[in-house]
Amino acid sequence: MQAPFRNGLLLAGAGAVLLVAMWLMPRQPKEARIKAATIKPGETGELERAISLINGSDPMKGILMLRDMVEKDSTNTEALSYLGLYSLQTGQLDKARERFEEIVKVDSLHAQAHWQLGQLDFDNEEYGKAILHFEKVALYHSEEIPGAWFFLGRCRELTGDFAGALEAYTTFKPLNTDTVVAGRLEEFMAGLKEKLNK
Repeated sequence: MQAPFRNGLLLAGAGAVLLVAMWLMPRQPKEARIKAATIKPGETGELERAISLINGSDPMKGILMLRDMVEKDSTNTEALSYLGLYSLQTGQLDKARERFEEIVKVDSLHAQAHWQLGQLDFDNEEYGKAILHFEKVALYHSEEIPGAWFFLGRCRELTGDFAGALEAYTTFKPLNTDTVVAGRLEEFMAGLKEKLNK
């Protein structure tokens, strides 16, 4: 009687470890998502002034400046990107999605817009939609955002495309620099190989 109980505890423990490891996978934290909103020394243009106000003394004035820039030029992907990032920062996910979708209409391969749209779709468990965005980032911007290969693999795995998931994880493996993620990645890949060999 103790062996099944012990096996059940081991399975429960392994499941808990897996959930924690998945939570720690290379997901861009909120701080990294808005990292692009930091000002580089010496920048003084209108965009930089707006960002400075947002990050400093008068956030609403900075937002209004960005909106004004977009009103004057609806193809201003930088201003749209910052508006999208600030919408994410303040939890306005629908508004963020709208901004990033506007960017993709102007620049169909915009890395940050596709990355953020993929993250939003992933969070909403709309894996099919997320795949389309992560594929663009992975194929055209993997040096800038290598984690796109990981999320592409996760989405493919969650939609039952085990071969595609394995391919994405295999591509991500040499780009990954995190040893904890590397160990979990090996486990994911082994599990997929086992599924594919059945």
